[in-house]
Amino acid sequence: MYDRDSFNVVYLRDDVADEYTEQGFEDAVDDSRMESLMRPVYQNLLSEDHGELVCITKCFTGVTEMNFVVSDGVGTIVSLDSDALLETDGLVAEAQQILLDEQDE
Repeated sequence: MYDRDSFNVVYLRDDVADEYTEQGFEDAVDDSRMESLMRPVYQNLLSEDHGELVCITKCFTGVTEMNFVVSDGVGTIVSLDSDALLETDGLVAEAQQILLDEQDE
């Protein structure tokens, strides 16, 4: 969870904690804070047709990051290993698997 001035890590696996420095976490949170500033833009452009924006998602080959924005500079970040996402049923997991298969070819 993050706000404009601080952040609190609720859960972090030990192996992930070993991979990042405190500065690395601060940089990631700063990125999410900046991303949260785009929420009003997306809301204005898309909310009439799509409803309220709940989450901004970025899918990488190794991790999927979900930024649940509450307001400018305030929200919650959830990151999952791509393997965890692939084990679930659903459109995102299937689309990601297609991408990974294409990259392997």
